[in-house]
Formats: sequence, C-alpha cells, structure tokens
Amino acid sequence: FLTPEHNPALISIQVHYGADEKEEFSLSAQASFLFMSTALQLTCLDGCNYYLENEQQQAATIEAVAVSDVTLPTTNVAVLKCTVSWKESTAQDANYCSILSFSISPQRPCRSGGLMFCSNISFIYQVDTTIYALVPRPVVQGHFIITDKNMNFQTSVSLNFYRAPRLIQAQFSSNFALVLLSFDQPTTSSPTSCAELVLGSNFGLKSECVWFTPAQLTIVLGYNSSLLPGDELTLIASIKAASDPRSFSRAVQKCPVDSPLQALIPRLTILGPNSISSCDEAEISVQSTSSRMTYIWGCRNDPELHAAISVETRDTSIRISGLNLSKGILYVITVQGRSDFGVYSDVYTQEISLSTLITPILLIELPSPPYFQSREILVQANAKFSQCGETSNPISFTWTLYQAVGSVENTVQAPILEAQGSLLQILAGTLRAGETYLVHLVGFLASQGISQTQQSFVVGHESVVARITGGNKVMYENAFLDASQSYDPNYCTVVPASFPVQRICTPLEPLKFSWSCQYPSGLKCRFVNKSLATFDRVPLIHIVLAVLDLTGYTNISMTVTVVGSHSSDTLSVVLIAGTGPVVECEIVPLYKTADGIAYQANDIQSNGSQLEYVWNIIEKSSGYSLPLLDQATFLTG
Repeated sequence: FLTPEHNPALISIQVHYGADEKEEFSLSAQASFLFMSTALQLTCLDGCNYYLENEQQQAATIEAVAVSDVTLPTTNVAVLKCTVSWKESTAQDANYCSILSFSISPQRPCRSGGLMFCSNISFIYQVDTTIYALVPRPVVQGHFIITDKNMNFQTSVSLNFYRAPRLIQAQFSSNFALVLLSFDQPTTSSPTSCAELVLGSNFGLKSECVWFTPAQLTIVLGYNSSLLPGDELTLIASIKAASDPRSFSRAVQKCPVDSPLQALIPRLTILGPNSISSCDEAEISVQSTSSRMTYIWGCRNDPELHAAISVETRDTSIRISGLNLSKGILYVITVQGRSDFGVYSDVYTQEISLSTLITPILLIELPSPPYFQSREILVQANAKFSQCGETSNPISFTWTLYQAVGSVENTVQAPILEAQGSLLQILAGTLRAGETYLVHLVGFLASQGISQTQQSFVVGHESVVARITGGNKVMYENAFLDASQSYDPNYCTVVPASFPVQRICTPLEPLKFSWSCQYPSGLKCRFVNKSLATFDRVPLIHIVLAVLDLTGYTNISMTVTVVGSHSSDTLSVVLIAGTGPVVECEIVPLYKTADGIAYQANDIQSNGSQLEYVWNIIEKSSGYSLPLLDQATFLTG
C-alpha cells in the first residue's frame, strides 16, 4: 500500500508475548527502505554477463519499459549504480563495480498497442580486478540500479559475474603414484594432454593426465618421476567453466603439491633361498608396492654378517656368500624401505642358513605386490645347482600353500592348496583380504637330495567399486538411479566365463549408500521450497523433477558414495532435464565371442512406437567418440 511519497519509509514492529493477556516481555524492531517502482521495469539486452578474468571495460544495454503515465528516466536520472553481491549486505560491495559513462535514448511507444513506452540505456562499466580473489563462488549476482534525482523510485536489473575455475589444491594420492588437482567448480574437462595442461618435466616418462570428474584432474606419474611434496605445480592451460565456457582462466595458476592426508605404507616382499652350501652365493631381493625407494639392509642376530651387508641402497638385492656363514646358525636378514617421500615400510625378514649337505638353491618368485583376493597369483619355482657338486638331473617341485597364524614360523593351519611342478597357480577367490599366507616349496634332486624354502605374503584390501546403471540420462517428470551393482571386490568371486561379468559377493557387512545433488555452478541442489535436496540412503532412488528447483539450470549431477568395510568410492552421473516425454531404454549385453560383443537396446514403455537408434562408443579416459565401421549395422536395436 506504499506509494512514492512515503519515501524513505520507516516501518516499526512490536511483538508482545504473555499469558492471559499479561505481558511478560516485548520485542521491537524497525527498518527503513526505498520504494521500488513497479511501473518502470528494466530488461538487460546485452552485456549483463561479466567474466571477471576480462579485466576490461564492457558495454551493456538495458531496455527501460514504462506504462503511459510514467515518464521514463532521461535527463532526470541522478544515479546509475553497479553492485556486486556475495555477502548479506551489498553496501560494502558497490565500490567493486563502477559505471564509466551512460546515455539514454529518446522515449518511444512500444508493446501492447502503444500503451507502454521504451527507451534504451547504454553504458560502459568496469569491475575492479581485485574482486577475483574475493569472490567465493563461481557465479555471484550483482545489479544495475537506476535512481532519479528526487529519490522517488529505484529500479534494478540483475547482473551475473562469472569467475573462471580456480585451482585450489594439488595433492599426492596415498601411494604417491598420482597427483590430484582439484578445482573450485566443474570444468569442461579439457584439454587432456599433459603438455597443454601443466608445465614441468618431473612427472616421469609416459605420464598421463586424465579428467576423472569435471572438477578434478589426475596426473598419473610416469617412470622415474622426481616430483616431491612441496614442489610447485604450474597450470598453463586456460580452464573453462562448465556453467559457461566463455568464463575461462587467462593467467597461469601455481600451486604447491601437498602430501596425502594419510600416506600408504609401502609393502615389501623379500625373496631368496633359505639355505646355501659353502660354495654358493645367495641373492636376496626385494619388491615394493611403491617406487622411488631406498632399502636398508642388515642382519638381526649376527654382528659380523650385519657389518658385511649393512647398506642403504636403491638396489633391490644383496648377495651373501656361503663363506660368510657358519654351521648351526639361522641368520635373520632384515630389510626396510624408505620412500623419497619420507614414508617407511615395516621391517621384513628372510632366514638363511649354511647347509650341511650339497643341495640345490631354491627360489620362490612371487609377482610384484600388491596381492588381492580378486586376482589370480602365479608363483614360479626357480632352482640353481650347487657349485659344490656337478649334476644335470632334473629337479621335481612340490608346493604347499598355508594360511599363517601368528608368526610365520608357527603356522599350524591345514594346507589350502597343494600342487606339483614349477608353477603354482592360486586362482582368484582362493585367498581372503587382510590375511597372511605362506608358500612352502620342496625341491628334490636325486644326486643332491632335498632342498626346501618358504615365502610369506599378505593379501591387501581393494577399494569398493561404485556403479550406477546406465549413463547420462534425460529425465522428464522423474528418474530412477540404481547403484545396486556396486560391490566390494574383497568379498566377491567372479563366475567363470560369465558375460556380462557376474559376481557372487558375501560381504561381512552390507554396503552403505548416500546420494548428493549438485548444480553445474557447483552449488548443492535445493527443493522448490529452497531447502537442501536430500535423498534416501538406499541403492535405488526415485527423483521427482517437480520437487527440484531447476531455475536457471538444464542439468544436475547426482553422486553416489558407496562405503564398504575398509574403503569407499564415489561416482557421478549427469541428469538432463528434458522438455517432453523420453523413451526409457537400457543396454542389455547379449553375448561375447572371439569375434566381438553383442548388445541390444531394451525399450521400456515405448508404447509400440517405431524407434530409431543411434549408437556411440565412447573412450572412457578421453571422452572421445570412436568411429563405428559399419553404421548400417547399428540402425536397429
């Protein structure tokens, strides 16, 4: 009910609270405000999106529309202001945006049969470059404000300020094999070449750059990488914002590479014979789950041998002569690894003794760690004849696999697997994650007798694998997302020759699921009532489009987090808001042969309509579409 003559208006409010009309306390507040004209409306025609990296003046044009009895602002315009808003109050922000000049065109009849009148306001504005470091969000809003000399009206039109993606952190992965670059908003995931993205030659040979998510770039370090925590990483590419590719970084961005929040302790496997003759030499080697390691060798129970072999070296093996060993002593050789990142492994041991007999030297060759329950392990037996005798007879091998209980020396478990021959095959699913196993090898040579050795190894825990059925989806009215195909590989076995791959899983605890929603701007999704969008903690969720606030957006990103007993994984899928009903379709694998793989499109609720199909094959790492050799083959389902 207020009119311009009430400007500036002052409103006072009193609130009384009490029982039985007896006042117990009261509150009061007052606020003043300026009358906003509803008879004069502004529409931005051009130049109302400002990209903060421009650092240039920008021209804009606003159309002012008024009803017949309102005079459009011309010479009586006192102020044309420009504000930037990212705080609760805009008063402190006005100085970041300034109007350099403006002009107003003559009034002209327009719209609704001449009942409304228009004029264009053209002006040049500029934003202070210091604002780039202050704006906390990828997109903030501002206003062009028009006020007349007598302060009888004030009218505004929105202005959007876009800030280009900002590199906020570079951090090593837990095993120092990757560097994770995080941005403050989703990007267009380009470019993909390391040479175009980052500056430096310390990433190693055959390093790769992969966009696993639009907001995270991963550098897969190559062989002989020399990158260390604290080294500065220089991003040279212009990174474009997914919300508006016209917003892109122009300056080089630099960031130190941080150590991981929790570094993964390297695991070692020590290999070598358990006994040698006085004429022989034992080679004891070590394998590690981490690269760039220094190894500290020694002997735990003999000072003389310790003095002979004690060394810090990058070499992965040492040699011990039988002449340095004495009969009746069981020597405990130790090795500990230290990575270039300052992370130490546990101390690993290998026992060796001087044989009183002339026996072959046996060696168990394990593949490089880590070892997982879901992967097959092939163990090779290697033998070398003793230099103390001559023979050409073949050696027969017998394998026994145990699960270790307590110390390796006190294993009492029944054998898990027994085999003959030079190769021991441990099938996927035989072992359990987190357990220690002992491989025992016996070699028999008719002319030199029996020799035996043993080797222990630990089965590690694999990361949970999150999966969402389908891919990018167009949704109309509603959508279903299904993450029930997620699995914990530590408790799964693969059904042999199954296609698609089928797993039988028996986890100790059920997987836990949680869902989140994000706009392209990076902000969390909200319902139409402006509350944060939340979803049930179940693998299958139903999203109703009508309850989501999609004002200004055409798509959202849904992310599922799957938590297992020892790890978690996340996966995102983009949902696109359709303008009309869509065909529900799923891809069903048919068969797999030596010649190829067959898939079929399974239509849901097509209502008997004639459908046409367009198939694409996408390379996952780069996002590029691969050409199909025979397009005609893919015109059907």
